[in-house]
Amino acid sequence: MGDYLTPLISLQHSDMLAVLIVVSILDIILGYAKAFTLKIVDSSVGTAGILKHILMVSVPLLIYPLFFLGNALAAWNAFVVSIIASNTVSAMENWVQMGLPFPDGFKQYLRNNKKKLQQSLESQEKKNNE
Repeated sequence: MGDYLTPLISLQHSDMLAVLIVVSILDIILGYAKAFTLKIVDSSVGTAGILKHILMVSVPLLIYPLFFLGNALAAWNAFVVSIIASNTVSAMENWVQMGLPFPDGFKQYLRNNKKKLQQSLESQEKKNNE
């Protein structure tokens, strides 16, 4: 059991994990702000969102030792980057849906490429699993 927990100590200095946590918190804040702005506050949706974010942070923490011990940190990094990208897009969507200013060109780019980005991330995850 000690061998499994030892790699977790190295995560306390992980910039990747810090970015994941910050982006998750930002997405939660913007999600609640959007709900209040659009007057669609619903406790079940809020609870589900918070649970989703807890899982999105917990799963990488739980699987990190396996990737560390298996010398597969590049795959772990790719997995975490995909979660960060997903949360970032979600936060930007919340921002835009509240009607806050956002560069039009970037907004159009997100609309056009959201599906392509998701497919690319899914393809990368499949490659990492093989």
